[in-house]
Amino acid sequence: MNQQTKWSQFGVLITVFFFWGFVAASNSIFIPFCKTFFNLDQIQSQLVGSAFYGAYFYGSLILYVFSTITGTDLLNKIGYKKGIIYGLLISVVGAVALALISGSGNATFGLVLVSFFIIALGFSLQQTAAQPFAIGLGSPETGSHRLNMGGSVNSFGTLLGPLVVSFLLFGSVTSAKEASIENIQTLYFFLAGLFIVAAIIFAYAKMPKTTSDEKLEKSPKALYLLLVIGLIFLPVLFADWVKTVTGFDKSLTIVSSLVIILALLFIAMIAAKKNPEGWGAMAYPQLVLGMIAIFIYVGVEVTVDNNFGALLKKTAFGGYDDSHISHLISLYWGSMMIGRWTGAVSVFNFSKKVKRILVIVVPFLAFGLILAVNLIKGNDVSDFYLYPICIAIAVAAFLYAEEKPVKLLLTVSILGALG
Repeated sequence: MNQQTKWSQFGVLITVFFFWGFVAASNSIFIPFCKTFFNLDQIQSQLVGSAFYGAYFYGSLILYVFSTITGTDLLNKIGYKKGIIYGLLISVVGAVALALISGSGNATFGLVLVSFFIIALGFSLQQTAAQPFAIGLGSPETGSHRLNMGGSVNSFGTLLGPLVVSFLLFGSVTSAKEASIENIQTLYFFLAGLFIVAAIIFAYAKMPKTTSDEKLEKSPKALYLLLVIGLIFLPVLFADWVKTVTGFDKSLTIVSSLVIILALLFIAMIAAKKNPEGWGAMAYPQLVLGMIAIFIYVGVEVTVDNNFGALLKKTAFGGYDDSHISHLISLYWGSMMIGRWTGAVSVFNFSKKVKRILVIVVPFLAFGLILAVNLIKGNDVSDFYLYPICIAIAVAAFLYAEEKPVKLLLTVSILGALG
């Protein structure tokens, strides 16, 4: 018999999904601001994103290394609930540090990067615990649906993040103010407070034990590969230093590192197919291909996000200044919210006819929310008038896919490539 989704407990869990989206999407506004405020070149400004998302990799790697050395799955031992609480508290440290740094009047770009790294390090632990936790709060067959719903809440956070940070840095369109890093101090103290409240709620909420009792499988070859990838990624974070020491162009250093990482994953997949011993879960090509797919997907998503502000400042793309780009960035992240909200329709046990109606209606309701929050901030939304055409194309793709994941993935991939 299928296990029913524990909605009250799942409702507590998805609060952290909102935080991840809110802070991550805020980088869209913070990066061009840092570029101007700290007098950075375009590649240097991207270190905000590299530090933030690099923490996800290194945080997960540290957890994996510790578990392998001790022979104990640390997260499984402490439980997903405590894992989320500890992750929230780590993020509190980063948020408070950023608030103190920004309000000190002596902020440096290096200290800002360290603060973002710590915040994301907490997020890494939260996500490592929260995603299997979400699957465990109901039937395994509907686990992907719950993750999609969590992603919907995450996307709502990504919609609000750029607008809130833009308002704090620049004010509204009608009451603009001089941008200063001190303006974000209140935001990060507030976020630190929310993280603490969320940790307290998790501590007292009655959540089920959803950890696994399976024995940890040794996978030394996978561990060595990930450690090598971790070393190869370091030149990306320290491209300026590499240029100073070796004279290599920063772009060449970054591209070379990423190409080598992708090549190593393909080599690992081939080697694991010939001899799976020592590769653990990486012996399954589906996992390695999934890692590569996520690598490329997140890479594209974050690259667009982190460079969108610089692109919009070019005359050919509107010639916007930093204080007037938040509406288009919110539309970018809001578009993901539209897709995730539409995908979340499948979570509910509606009839096929009702689901088809919702697949048509929900995207436009989500677009209405994007319009509403931008109007509340005072943004000009005239750039949005033709966007319903794009929504209609996306709706047609969902209807055509008929809730078949592979068919939907192929359809939207083709649309994305054509776009």
